[in-house]
Amino acid sequence: MAVHSDAYELGRNDYLRHPDSYHNPFPKSSQDWNDYERGWTQGLKRYPEQKTSYPNPTWKKVVMQSPSKPELSPEQKLVRDAYKKLK
Repeated sequence: MAVHSDAYELGRNDYLRHPDSYHNPFPKSSQDWNDYERGWTQGLKRYPEQKTSYPNPTWKKVVMQSPSKPELSPEQKLVRDAYKKLK
């Protein structure tokens, strides 16, 4: 059986007590920070029955419409037609 650090156990227990909030009390990038995070994440992974208030993500397909082209002014139409004749 693996022996975990106190920070790991604290992270796991914090997840079990408060699955809706993650607050790591240790200095960033320290070994305790990493252990706490690992414990909290393992709690999330191993105890999925814990209910959180986070909504389940719903993925929706977004249909993009092609942008409509604005109506050209009479001057712009003349320029467009002139360029077409040059080709």
